[in-house]
Amino acid sequence: HEFCSARLNQLKQYFSNEFNIQTKFQLIGSGSKKLVTQNNNLPFDLDYNFEILNRSIKQLDMKKLKICVINFLNSVVYEKYEYYKKCQDSTSAITIRKVVNGNLEFSFDIAILAKSSKGNYCRLIHDKQLEKYDWNPIPESKEIFERLKELKSDGYWKDIKELYLNKKNMYLKRNEKRCSF
Repeated sequence: HEFCSARLNQLKQYFSNEFNIQTKFQLIGSGSKKLVTQNNNLPFDLDYNFEILNRSIKQLDMKKLKICVINFLNSVVYEKYEYYKKCQDSTSAITIRKVVNGNLEFSFDIAILAKSSKGNYCRLIHDKQLEKYDWNPIPESKEIFERLKELKSDGYWKDIKELYLNKKNMYLKRNEKRCSF
């Protein structure tokens, strides 16, 4: 986690200094809740959101934004650390992989987000078949962190963690790839 956070802090500074764009990054999913699951010694991944704060989605050139993030991360990871590969541009995230002796050891994914005018989060999507970039709204995401705090304060966090781990472990045993959200 420290390695990823250090690189994302560099990315945050770069955007602030070069473009006057304020951003924040956040470890999300199982990593943020200390609920990382792993099959034996197989690789695991961490997921991050990289959120644009002081620009509306209409002000952002989506293609330039994603390419800029990829190029910067390649310069501070791939070009400086022996086992890290070039960033992979997937549909909804940027993946950085650590491969040692031909084996994937670890990876982390970075999704680029911004808020719509209605307050819901939108994820930057790259449809490679159409070579099109778009903001994909995340349904019912407005005030999601406030709703989570409320569930925690009402005493439901232990139940949520238990349900999450049971489902995640069930999918791992079945070797099914499922979205943790």
